[in-house]
Amino acid sequence: WLDVPADVLAAIKDLPVGKISEPVEMNGVYYIFQIMDIRRQPVSEYDISSQTERYRQILTSRKESELARQFVSEFMTPKNVVTKGESFRILASGLIEYRAAKSQNFEQALNSASDESSALFKLKENLNKTLVTFEGGDWSIRDFLDRFNENTIRFDPDNTDGYKQALNHAIALKVRDHFFTIAAKEQGMLKAPLVKKELKMWRDKWVYEEARNYFTENVTVNEEYAKNYFSKFKDKYKESKDEMPAFEKYEERVRRDARRQRALALLSHKADSLKTHYPVYINEAVLDTITVTDSRKSKWINMQVFKRSSGRMARPIVDPSWIQ
Repeated sequence: WLDVPADVLAAIKDLPVGKISEPVEMNGVYYIFQIMDIRRQPVSEYDISSQTERYRQILTSRKESELARQFVSEFMTPKNVVTKGESFRILASGLIEYRAAKSQNFEQALNSASDESSALFKLKENLNKTLVTFEGGDWSIRDFLDRFNENTIRFDPDNTDGYKQALNHAIALKVRDHFFTIAAKEQGMLKAPLVKKELKMWRDKWVYEEARNYFTENVTVNEEYAKNYFSKFKDKYKESKDEMPAFEKYEERVRRDARRQRALALLSHKADSLKTHYPVYINEAVLDTITVTDSRKSKWINMQVFKRSSGRMARPIVDPSWIQ
């Protein structure tokens, strides 16, 4: 049972075997559950010796998560955060239209919107409209967009309701982080050694990202290039051994991968040219101390690392955009 997420366990712990549950809402999604069987077996001495530490970590993680949820709730409730429905619909519709059009740059797409019947044009005309109110202030739609990377939410054209739920959650996180930042500054946490160390990592990452964006802002991928890329790396998009993937199904992902490949090639060339002006020293002795686990899995395997405390990606320490 320790392997079952706490919220799922709470929903099924009293459910009789064979009975189908009522719909259960979790994070904006509804589920139904049915327990097919309960397998009970005694705990062996081997299980106790080999699994104790693992179960201790699971229980500790659950306690940490529960305390974190309780703290955030108690911290944010007095802030009286309210998202305005009409403004949210304008924002969501504009972003959905932008993502569906597969435009490369949101700011350019927004500024160039001229069709008065389009959702993106309506968004442009309402950037100063209040989106969120809270104790002591408010944010306009523009205030939120200045804090938000529109590509961080996965977009599925067949599930716009799911996109809206994710966007609503993103707004809540941005407001929460805003108040967390204020509280942290008031408590002098900027002077803490651990915060200083991580802030330096973030600044290095920001400098890297700005340089990367500057050098690659003109990198584009047309349909012909994307199709050639797909043809060359078609196996990468197989979801099963016998699948024959279609370009249309994976077009957005293919364009993104193809652009990333072109950008990496350009950046590699740029890095080589910079070496003539800025000598680079690689400490081979330190590199020799690093070991990695060999994997027989496909070279296309992706690995993402998430923070256990929040479920968010472990940036800036581990970030897919840092690696090739």
